[in-house]
Formats: sequence, structure tokens, C-alpha cells
Amino acid sequence: MGGPAATAGICNGCPRGSMSKFSLSVWPKALTAGATLRPYARAVRIEKGRDGRATGAVTIDRNTGETTFQAARIVVVAANGVGTPRLLLASDNLANSSDQVGRNLLHHTLVALEMWVDEPIESHMGYVASLISRQFAETDVSRGFVNGFRSIA
Repeated sequence: MGGPAATAGICNGCPRGSMSKFSLSVWPKALTAGATLRPYARAVRIEKGRDGRATGAVTIDRNTGETTFQAARIVVVAANGVGTPRLLLASDNLANSSDQVGRNLLHHTLVALEMWVDEPIESHMGYVASLISRQFAETDVSRGFVNGFRSIA
């Protein structure tokens, strides 16, 4: 997993490995319990049974192009504000009886950089920078699209 330099840093882990770093907190336990990690697979749709309940996910490996179905008793969709509605809508309108999936997007743009170094860098000190995109901020009433944008300095 790496030494202290791999676990130190603001919001990406602490020296004891207890902060928001899945590779240090969640994945080791899941792998020990028998989970398989497929880092190059992208879910393209969720399959469901005759009862309408999810039965697993179809994925494509971006390196090999191989399509795979992964059966599951429970399917958790956690693919961010854009990826989750994309996946639900691509899955025969799964969980969309209200016709609201993907319609009320709240922008919370964030760009992050992660780098690995050999020595502690005291990342809790110094400047914090942000990048905000206004790409989708314009309201277009003719399409029924009303949006807002607020920048907090």
C-alpha cells in the first residue's frame, strides 16, 4: 500500500490512513472479503429481472473492449451527478418513474490533482486553489432550462 508518504496529505489520507482514501480504507476490506477490483471497467447499463429489480451491471473494459456482465444481489449506483443519471437512463429508465432522473442537475464542479512523492510535503500548508467552470451556466428558457451560477471567493 505504501509508506507514510503514500498516506499523508490533506483529504487524501492521513498518517494512520483514516481519511477518505478508498485505497487505504474501503478497498483492502472489500478485497479481503472477496471483491474483485476492475479499474478499467466502465458500467454501461444495469440489467434488471422480470420483477424490475436490478440483477447486476454490464461493463466494458477500456483496455480490451471486453463486455462483461457482473451479477449482484445488490447494485449500488454511485457515479456522480452526471454518471449516475447517464447509467440509470441507459438502463431502460431504471428508477425513473418520476421522469426526473437527470433533470435537476446541481453543479458542484471540482477539479483535483493527486500526485505521489517520496517524501512528506506538508500539504496542509500553503495555498489552496480552485477552478470553476461556467460552461453550463447559461439559462435557455426556450429549452425549459433554468440554471444559476454562484461563485464564492
